[in-house]
Amino acid sequence: MTWTMLLSSSCSMGQFPRASAHSHGMVSRHFRKGPPPKVTRATGVEKRIEFEGNVGSLQVMHNKELEANIRKKLQGVELSPSLYDTAWVAMVSERGSPQAPCYPQCIEWILQNQHDDGSWGINPSSSSVDKDILLSTLACVVALKRWNVGPYHIKRGLNFIGRNFSAAMDVKTIAPVGFIITFSGLISLAAGIGLRLPVMQIYIDEIFHLRKIELERDGGGTVSARKAFMAYVSEGLGSLQDWDEVMEYQRKNGSLFNSPSTTAAAAIYSFNDKALNYLDSLTNKFGGPVPAMYPQNIYSQLCTVDALERTGISRIFMGEIRDILDTTYRCWLHNEEEVMLDIPTCAMAFRLLRTHGYDITSDEMAHFCEQSSFDDSIHGYLDDTKTLLELYKTSQIRFSGEDLILENIGNWSAKQLKQQLLSNKLSTSARSEVEYVLKFPLHSTLDRLEHRRNIEQFKFKDSQVLKSGYCGSHSNKEILALAIDDFHSSQSVYQQELQYFESWVRQCRLDELKFARVMPLIVHFISTATMFAPELADARMALSQTSLLVTVYDDFFDCPETSREEKENYIALVEKWDNHAEIGFCSKDVEIMFYAVYNTYKQIGEKAALVSAAFGAFVCPPVYFLGPKLSEEDVKSEEYTQLLKLTNVIGRLLNDSQTYRKEILAGKVNGVLLRALTDGGDTSPESIEAAKKVVKCFAESSMVEMRKLVFSEGGPIPRPCKNRFWEMCKIVFYFYREDDAYLTPKEMMSSARAVILDPLQLTHSPSCLGTLSL
Repeated sequence: MTWTMLLSSSCSMGQFPRASAHSHGMVSRHFRKGPPPKVTRATGVEKRIEFEGNVGSLQVMHNKELEANIRKKLQGVELSPSLYDTAWVAMVSERGSPQAPCYPQCIEWILQNQHDDGSWGINPSSSSVDKDILLSTLACVVALKRWNVGPYHIKRGLNFIGRNFSAAMDVKTIAPVGFIITFSGLISLAAGIGLRLPVMQIYIDEIFHLRKIELERDGGGTVSARKAFMAYVSEGLGSLQDWDEVMEYQRKNGSLFNSPSTTAAAAIYSFNDKALNYLDSLTNKFGGPVPAMYPQNIYSQLCTVDALERTGISRIFMGEIRDILDTTYRCWLHNEEEVMLDIPTCAMAFRLLRTHGYDITSDEMAHFCEQSSFDDSIHGYLDDTKTLLELYKTSQIRFSGEDLILENIGNWSAKQLKQQLLSNKLSTSARSEVEYVLKFPLHSTLDRLEHRRNIEQFKFKDSQVLKSGYCGSHSNKEILALAIDDFHSSQSVYQQELQYFESWVRQCRLDELKFARVMPLIVHFISTATMFAPELADARMALSQTSLLVTVYDDFFDCPETSREEKENYIALVEKWDNHAEIGFCSKDVEIMFYAVYNTYKQIGEKAALVSAAFGAFVCPPVYFLGPKLSEEDVKSEEYTQLLKLTNVIGRLLNDSQTYRKEILAGKVNGVLLRALTDGGDTSPESIEAAKKVVKCFAESSMVEMRKLVFSEGGPIPRPCKNRFWEMCKIVFYFYREDDAYLTPKEMMSSARAVILDPLQLTHSPSCLGTLSL
């Protein structure tokens, strides 16, 4: 049947079918006072900040309650009831008995859940009426009239619709998917069963005019995408729909798109047994109300896991997260429809499983390799931004430079996102998100900065927009509340650490070195931005101290005022180490530098001995304060050696790609210069630019190797220790992310303050990046 035929017969669809014979910088002193935080050690290194007074105790109790609520919801997803879908299920008649409802419990629930203003919906307290409430109310009125029950409820519902009908034509408000088709379909059904809406005919005509435009427009995607979309909103087309074609989308569980409303319409118009069986199982599980989509446990749970990770509190729920991912992994291995048929669910499952060490290949993503997989889907018809973002982020989890599947997904999804930016159709928040994701690859972001950004821009309704309302977990408010407190509590810890770090700088007399860049706030920011958990205080301090000493060492040897005698004296002192007194110091600067390094590394070594059986001199001290023990064999293993090698290669290459101009002028060796001489034979601007691109390409490919090494299980090095190398590489990519320069000092200071000093700036607004999960 053509869409023109559907248009011409719109007014004839408002009838229920008859049953057939076969019917179914440095922190200021006034910021924090008191001694540096105490570090206690029991089975591991743990940072403890004591709360003072009743406020602290109440906050702890509140956080425990939040944790318990989130943990409970992680173990069993609670889905919001959809009044719209419940009403459609309520309209299904008994097998072989068209005058009796098949699911009277749905009717009873509708009768018991009308709001005082006569509406039905999930957001009755809002000051404005949205299209979802209007749609749900009309569906419930039609369902009650279908069985001639609740005349008082019907009257109140009709009055509500009459008072608020203008909301249906308000183009400024977000509409549920396919609203004009489903809403106009209900108007036709209402007319067919003798319901008169208290609305002027001109407004009814306007709705059907909008319906005509919707049915005639091309939309996004392809003919296949349009066909799928029209099948998804089939209840709005009713008897005008080709239900034999629609049933091609029926899943193994008997549903159509896991949508109760579409499936209920299939049971009404095609008398399909499998559809009725699905509805039976649905109502047996939920009783009266039904959700907007079922099943969708995997998607909802993965969204919650993702939200926990994006806000920095996933470490609190590692057991529950592991259980969820184990279940998802089993579904993945069994190729279950709930995961594999839905683009955003499949993409998110792949990303989370791979980053958590599950052994999966990108072969299972091959059906999304070409853009046609998106274009031919409902997501393509809706030009769904969030699905594209999910695919693009997933494409970055490559373990090989030759992974053409993920490379192709990344290429076409990035192209689509860029086209959306050019179209100027994105909302402000959606545009900001797309621009950010395209600009900053996952390996060039720092965890704590990401957490802050995600908390400040947290979207309570970050679940998919469906035909009615929002479907997903109720845990978002609890996640945000816990994340806010965790971030501020962590800042309190970081600020105390910074005070201690500053005192260490003074004790070591490093602030007396005129040639050195001594910036405690910037240095400690690097530590806190990646190793952010409060209990990793010792690891953070070891990294901060080591980083500052390396910076001072670098400045010492690069400084023109440093004499050859001083350099040779320092090297000799390090070689003598414990016997340095045999040599002595040729200058105050050398004495300050050596004792800062000597005393600090002696202290770090003593602490590391409490948690490790071995300690390699100067090599990644923070690794020894992350909890798991490292043996001598571990440190000498091929895996550890490769981790260290790749970290050095990535750091060296990215540094060379930014400093080649200065080093060429100074006559120093640089990777970019060597590549230019090797490939082009000269140092012309063209050769240098080409060499720079090659060097950056090598750094990117090394990062792919590092990703595989870190995210894969099975080696001798524990994941927390491997993460330290990964985080160090992310730091390098973050600071060298600009094409021709480092981050400016102002940018670095702003980032440091954002993590350590500045309180969160919370701006909560509903998500404009709704996604459809089918």
